[in-house]
Amino acid sequence: MGRCISMGLLFGLLVGGAQAQCFDLLGGGPGGRRWYVIETPHFRLVYPASLDTLATQVAAVAEASHAALAAWFGRALQGKPRLYLSDADDIANGLAVPLGDGYSCIWLYGNEPEAWTGTTPWLKRVVPHELAHLFHYQAVRSQPAWLNLLLGRPLPRFWTEGLAQYTTESWDAQRGERWLRIAVLDDALSYEDGRSRWNGRLLYAVGHAQTRWLAWQQGDTTLRRILAHRVRRLGVPVHDFYAAFRAVTGTSYHTFYERWRRHVNVLYNTMAGQMETPDSLRGDTLAVPVAYVDDLAPSPDTTRWAVLGLPSMTRPVRTLYVGRPGRWRTVAEGDIRPPVAWSPDGRWVAFARRARGPTGGLVYDLWLASADGRVQRRLTRGRRAFSPTFAPDGRRLAFITVSKGYARLEMLDLQTGTLQLLWTSRAPVHIGMVRWSPDGQALVFDRFVEGVRRDLVLWRVEEDSLIVLTSGRYDDRAPVWSPDGQRLAFTSLRDGVPNVFVVDRATRRVARVTRLVAGARVLAWLPPAPGFPEGRLVVAVTLSKYGESVRLIDARRRAIERKVVVPEPYQAWRRQVARPRRMLDSLPTSPILMSAPKPYRPWANLTHVASLAVPYYLKPFGGGIGGFTLWLEPLGYHTIAAGGMLSLTRLRYSWGWISYLTRRFWGMVGGTLFRWISPSVRYDHATLIEAQTGGVLGIVRNLPAPPYGRRRLSAYLRYWDRRPVWPRHPERLQGPLPPPETGRQLDVVFKVRLWHRRPYRYHAVHPLDGAGVRFRILGSVPVLGATLRFVRLDVAAYRIWPVIGSHRLLTYGRVQAQRGHSLPQDYLGLARSDALHLLLPDVEPEIFAPSLRERVRGYRRLAAGRLVLFGSVEYRLPLHWDLQTELLGLLRLGTTALAVFADGAVVRGGMDTDRLGVGVEMKSDLHLGPFVLTHALGWAYPLSPDEPGARRELYYRIRATVPF
Repeated sequence: MGRCISMGLLFGLLVGGAQAQCFDLLGGGPGGRRWYVIETPHFRLVYPASLDTLATQVAAVAEASHAALAAWFGRALQGKPRLYLSDADDIANGLAVPLGDGYSCIWLYGNEPEAWTGTTPWLKRVVPHELAHLFHYQAVRSQPAWLNLLLGRPLPRFWTEGLAQYTTESWDAQRGERWLRIAVLDDALSYEDGRSRWNGRLLYAVGHAQTRWLAWQQGDTTLRRILAHRVRRLGVPVHDFYAAFRAVTGTSYHTFYERWRRHVNVLYNTMAGQMETPDSLRGDTLAVPVAYVDDLAPSPDTTRWAVLGLPSMTRPVRTLYVGRPGRWRTVAEGDIRPPVAWSPDGRWVAFARRARGPTGGLVYDLWLASADGRVQRRLTRGRRAFSPTFAPDGRRLAFITVSKGYARLEMLDLQTGTLQLLWTSRAPVHIGMVRWSPDGQALVFDRFVEGVRRDLVLWRVEEDSLIVLTSGRYDDRAPVWSPDGQRLAFTSLRDGVPNVFVVDRATRRVARVTRLVAGARVLAWLPPAPGFPEGRLVVAVTLSKYGESVRLIDARRRAIERKVVVPEPYQAWRRQVARPRRMLDSLPTSPILMSAPKPYRPWANLTHVASLAVPYYLKPFGGGIGGFTLWLEPLGYHTIAAGGMLSLTRLRYSWGWISYLTRRFWGMVGGTLFRWISPSVRYDHATLIEAQTGGVLGIVRNLPAPPYGRRRLSAYLRYWDRRPVWPRHPERLQGPLPPPETGRQLDVVFKVRLWHRRPYRYHAVHPLDGAGVRFRILGSVPVLGATLRFVRLDVAAYRIWPVIGSHRLLTYGRVQAQRGHSLPQDYLGLARSDALHLLLPDVEPEIFAPSLRERVRGYRRLAAGRLVLFGSVEYRLPLHWDLQTELLGLLRLGTTALAVFADGAVVRGGMDTDRLGVGVEMKSDLHLGPFVLTHALGWAYPLSPDEPGARRELYYRIRATVPF
């Protein structure tokens, strides 16, 4: 592990700090952009030059939001929190970070009107919500912050999100009602069971509903008193939500939860008794290969279907299928945004998929996939385009694009590649979906005019005129044409859940089709057929929290309009409005006092993440004080970490390091200076410990890759001095290796790593698929005082093959070769014991395990040479025994799998050996806080019993189930 210490310090420790950085987490980092900052009375806004106008608007919204929230929280924000703004990614989101005075990162894209309801503009939604988080963070903060997190539970996520929603938003379909209603009717309120696609939405809904219900019962003052409450732990005043809840309300949170649960059960079951159930539809069920349906489109001849959705939460791969029940073919997968569209000849399916754009951001572009799944063709690049729809002639493709935050309609000529702007609006307008009429004379789309209305609009192509089809009072969306083009079916959220309606194009008369308590969405309108003179509607029906079904219902069906009657005490809480919410309804748009833009200074915005110092004692090296500190700049320009151990008894055994990392559009660059100790080689009776002094400079670049794949290039230059320090007489170490030596190395390393792995719930224990290749070359040259000269080549590959059902076969092979001479302890060959091997996001696996040594299970003696061939085959089958064992609330044992394996290796050019071992291994996932590790208990039998170190063995190891 010693040879990886510098890169481990650089990319291992810093990765935790990187998670608190803003936009480069999703690709739109600072590289190639000039950033500026403006100051208002309470904030500093940081933005790229292209967003100067939007930054002014955000500043006005932020100051008005601050006034409303400060009045409710009873305090202004301390300091001047930073608001980082970006439009680099097609993402409507925001996050708040409780570091320092707090800062927030806000994506200004906002063109996902289907994600929320109401007429409040995106900026007036996201900015107040994120500021509410900052107020919450400061209200419960105790110093030092890390001790508060250690001794208390100040920020349970459901309460954090619920409080932000209550103080800044209204209770509506997409921000509470829809998701809570389904979960209550299922009696499945847990958002942590991992079984529902909507668990994230449910977490917000549960927190929002509980906060609102408590405020309705006991008033807003109760919420504020909970925030102000402190308890003493180890003599330190800290905020603990659960202790504060009991002290302020006079009851435990658990008791409160049960009362609230009974209340919402009465509410939603009363509603369910007055509305329709899925059984009332009486339509045929279409067997689709997904549990959650994003979109479904019949082919022009109605013999096939294009289905987009998630097969299951166990296998959450968003997939586009084409075929018919029982005969489905995957034609595309990845981050695909509905809807999809067939070409009139039935040969192609058009869709939008999010990927890296030319400037590094995650943006939507248009693609064509052949119906047989053999060909994919990218139509746009960095266009921010979605919702494709074919004209009846099949030559033209209309779609939605986003420019300066607002939507417009464009058209692509598929033969000439010519782009044409069809329609745009001077008003701030967003569009969710567009569809071409059967006669090719008009386009219909759902329109969201910020602050005004949501409606369905018909745009006549030749006349360039707009015809409004619905009143704009409700959230009407996702229109689909009737086969004759005279009517449109659409989905409306006026019931708090989606339901299906039909509007007549000529009379504008709206008729209700469904009145389901859990909701339904219309996806397509089939042509007339025997028994269905007006055709059938294809409807996605919400069955439960755990899935949907697709029904084909008669287009003539109509549901009765009837008011749902619920006793007032059970529904009044949903209308409870916090004072900030009332004030935010009239946010001013007039200019505010702000400074002139100044260039952003990254060093001045370095933010402290965490620091810790503790006493230590290590028998060989004495005792002293050890610790670390971590600082970051939120845009990723700078991340700094330092640490060490100051020995108070043996000063010469003091160690330390300092690392620096910067992110740019073209990659990550960093360096480390270190004087450190690290275990190197396990000899027969002791482990060699080296003192390593030197520095490293590295670069990592992620390249464009297919969905669920990664391509990474990395290179680094390392200069280090290596000296054995333990045992005190290392020349006496016994084993097949020569005694360790002192030496200096100047290493140049280049590595390419390609891999593809689809998400799977039990991937840590039993991955269903995966393939990868890794190429690594290291050269050590004798310059600048270095004494070693050698070259190493390391090539590895693996693949997981399907066998029967969920049984899998893993094949893994590796070739290593060396020319020249390295230090004896830095040998090329086989290890005598298993190294710790983890797979963590964005961290090189070799940080946690020597990259040069494998082990044949069943052999406990190292072997060194100049050529090493290693291979492993495992037959894996899932057991899915969930041990459900939890220790101290941090350590949990999860699912299990069984593997039968065979390892083999050949070593030449030194301690020549041929080894072959077989055995069985029981694997299980080990949840340690937020990290998931894979550990295993195995039994191995050597098939070459005469080899040194060969023995039957029972072993335990922590190792990822895939090699890299």
